[in-house]
Amino acid sequence: MLVAIALPAFGQKPLYSNYTLYDTESGLPQGYISSVVQDQDGFLWIATLNGLARFDGASFLHFQVGDSTQDISTSQIHDLLIDDQNRLWINHYNHKVDLMNPRTFAVQRDVQPIAAIDKANFGLAINWITVDKILSDSRRQFWMGGNREQYFLYDSLDPRWLRLFQTPTETPLWQGFEVDTLGRLWRLGSNGLQVSTDTTWGDFKNFPMPGELQPNWGEADLDPVLWLPNGRVLFAHQQQLFCFREGDGSYHEIPLPLDPSSRQDSRIRYFLLDGKGRPVFEFQGHIYRLEHDESITHLWASPNRDKILSTWLFQDPQGVLWYGTEGEGLYRINTLTPDFATEKYQQNYLVDILTNELGVPLGQIPANWQQSFWAYGLRYQETPRGLVLTQESYGYGDARRIYSLENGKLSRWNLPEQDKNYIIGLGNDSTGWYAVDIAGYYFYWSDLNSLPEITRLKMIENTAQERLSDLVVDEQYQWLLSARHGLYQVQNGAILDSFALISEDYKLVDLCQDPTDADILWISSLGGGLLKWSKQEKQVVKIFTDSDGLAENNVAVIVPDDYQNLWVATFNGISKLNLTTQRFSNYNKKDGLLESEYNRFHGMKLPDGRIALGGTAGYAIFDPEAFQDDTYSPNILLGSFQVNEVPIWFGPDSEGLDQPLNRVRELSLGYNENTVSFQLSTDQYNDPTANRFRYQLTDYNRNWVELGTNRTVRFDQLPPGDYELRVNATNTAGQWSRRVKTLSLHISPPPWLSWWAYTLYALAL
Repeated sequence: MLVAIALPAFGQKPLYSNYTLYDTESGLPQGYISSVVQDQDGFLWIATLNGLARFDGASFLHFQVGDSTQDISTSQIHDLLIDDQNRLWINHYNHKVDLMNPRTFAVQRDVQPIAAIDKANFGLAINWITVDKILSDSRRQFWMGGNREQYFLYDSLDPRWLRLFQTPTETPLWQGFEVDTLGRLWRLGSNGLQVSTDTTWGDFKNFPMPGELQPNWGEADLDPVLWLPNGRVLFAHQQQLFCFREGDGSYHEIPLPLDPSSRQDSRIRYFLLDGKGRPVFEFQGHIYRLEHDESITHLWASPNRDKILSTWLFQDPQGVLWYGTEGEGLYRINTLTPDFATEKYQQNYLVDILTNELGVPLGQIPANWQQSFWAYGLRYQETPRGLVLTQESYGYGDARRIYSLENGKLSRWNLPEQDKNYIIGLGNDSTGWYAVDIAGYYFYWSDLNSLPEITRLKMIENTAQERLSDLVVDEQYQWLLSARHGLYQVQNGAILDSFALISEDYKLVDLCQDPTDADILWISSLGGGLLKWSKQEKQVVKIFTDSDGLAENNVAVIVPDDYQNLWVATFNGISKLNLTTQRFSNYNKKDGLLESEYNRFHGMKLPDGRIALGGTAGYAIFDPEAFQDDTYSPNILLGSFQVNEVPIWFGPDSEGLDQPLNRVRELSLGYNENTVSFQLSTDQYNDPTANRFRYQLTDYNRNWVELGTNRTVRFDQLPPGDYELRVNATNTAGQWSRRVKTLSLHISPPPWLSWWAYTLYALAL
C-alpha cells in the first residue's frame, strides 16, 4: 500500500539570521568547502578543493601540496575527521588519506595500507580503495572505502581491512553507514537497515523496510545515517527523511517542508546532533532541527539557496553552525543569540501590541489611543490577572484614562472628568492603587469600584518645569520621578523629601523597581546613562554608561524580566543587564532588530513574560528566557608573530620557531629583535567582534592593559630581560575568561652588556 505523506507548508521564519560569510577575499584558499572540523585547541580546520586551511577566528593559515613534512598529498580534499587523540585525518578525492598532528603540523602522507588487504582470501585484485567516509567511536578509528560496488572497513588501530559483504550480487547496494556509541555498525541498503550483532562486525541483523515506504534508491553518493541515543536511527535519501525505531523494528517517513524558491536538486547530505541530542540537517538551503517530538524547527535560510548548493554542515562546541557551499565559501551562523521578532507599525506601538499580541479587538481600544502615532505617555503596571494601562492623548479628547486589561478585554476605571491632565505614573501596594498626573495630582484607590482620593502634591511649585515623568510604589513610599529635578519621596499624598540625581543637562525618563533588591531603583536618562539609586543610602550608587558596556547613553525605557535581568532600550540598540553579574549584553540590527533607535516609554512586559520594545518604525518582541548569558571562558589563540615588523612563521624553512606559535611556551630573542607583536584570537566563534582583549607583561606593565577589540599586542624596543606575557580575553558578554595564556619572553643583552663582557671589563682594570 502506498502511504500518502502530507508535506508541511513552507514559511516558518527561521530562528536565526545573524551570519558571516568567509570567502577567498576573507582568506579561504577556495570557495568549495568539503569539510569543517575543530581540534582540541579550538582551531577550525577547513577542507576545500584547493587545499587545507586553519582558522582562528581572525585569519586563515594555508596548507598545500609540496615536499615538506607539513605539506599534504593533494589539494582536493574530500572530508576531515579529528579523532579522540586529536589527530587530523585528511581524506582526499584521489583515494589517499593523510594524517596530521594539528599542533605541530607534521603530516604523514598517504597512510592508507592497501597491502594490508588479504587479497587471497578476498579473491580480488585490488589496487586502490576509494575512502568514502571516515567513522569513529570512542575506541576505534575506521575508514569506509569501496572499489566499484564493494565496501571495506579499515580499522586503523588494529590495523586490518574487513569486507562488509561478499559479492555485489549477494547483497544490496549499500547507501550509508554509521557507528553507534555501543560500537555497532549500522549500514543502510536498498532493503533497509542492518546492524552488527557485536563490535566485531562479522554478523548483521536485518530490519527489512516495507516496500510502500522505500524510496527510489537509484545511484547516489552515500546517504547520511544517524543513530540516536533513544533507540532511533535517522536516515535520508535525496529529498526524503526516514526514522527507524529499533525497539519495534518500524519505519516511518518524516515530512519535510519544501521551498519552491530553492534549488530543487538539493538533497539531505548530512546530520549532526546538537548539545541537547536533537538532529540538525540541511535541506534546500535551509537548516532545520528535528525536535524530540519529530516536529521540525527552521533555524536558518541561506541567502543564495536558489543558486548555491551546500556541501557541509558542522556545529562547534559553543553551538555555532558552519555551513559550507560549493563555491560561495563558508557561512558562520550565530545560534547563541536568537533573532528578535519584529513588526512594523500598523497604527502605533500601543494599539499594535494590544491587537497583535494581546488579542484586544480594535473596537475596544479608545479612539484617541488610535489617533496618536507615538506612545510616549504609555504607563503600565503588571497585575496577577493582566495589565493596567494608561496613555496620554495629545489633545485627542479625554486624556485622563486608565484601563484594566484582563483576558483580552479593556475595562475603564473611575476617574473624575473635570481635568484633562494625563496620567504619568501607576503603581500599587497591598492597600490599593496609586496614580499621578502631569499636573501633580495624586490619586489613591482603596476600592477600584469607587472614585479615588485626590491630593495636590505640595512643594511642586511649577509642574511645567518639573515635567513629572514616572512613578514607582513600594510598601512604604511612592517614588515620583521628575524629568528635571530628580526624585521625590511621597507618602499619603505628601512629599517627604527630594533628591537631585544627576546634572540637569540630562533629562530623566523612566523609573523602575529592581526586581531582585527592594532597596534599588533604576532610572534612565537621555545622555547620562543608566542610574542605580539606593533608597537606604538616598543617593546614586552607580551610573552605567557606554564605558561599562551599555549600548548607548540615551536610555529610552527599562523593562525587567522574570530572570533577574533588565532590558534597556537605547537610541542605539538594546542592552540586557544581568542584575547578578552587573554585566551587559548588547543587541542591534545584526541580531535581527528592525532598527537601532528606541522611543521613550515604548516598552512593556506582557502577561506571558514576553517583552515588547518599540522604536521609530516598529517594535521588537521576544521571550527573554531564550537570551541566555554567555558563560563560556574562551581560550586565547596565538596566531601570528612579528619581530621588527617581519612576520615569523613556523615551517620547514623557518629560522624563528620550532613549533607553531600557539604551542610555544618560551621565546628567546636577540637584543636587536626587541620590537615584537602578537596577533590574538579566541576559540569562541559566535561573534568574534565582541571579544575584548587585555595583556600584562610582568616587570613592564604593573596592571592589565586593555586593548578593547584590538587583537594586536605590540612592544617597541623592549629592554633586555626576562618577562612573562599574560593574555586574557572576554567572552561575548564582556566577562573576562578564567583562562590566561602565558608566554615566557627573553630578550638577551647586547654582547657589550653581557655577563662575560663585564667579566672582561673587570679583568682589564
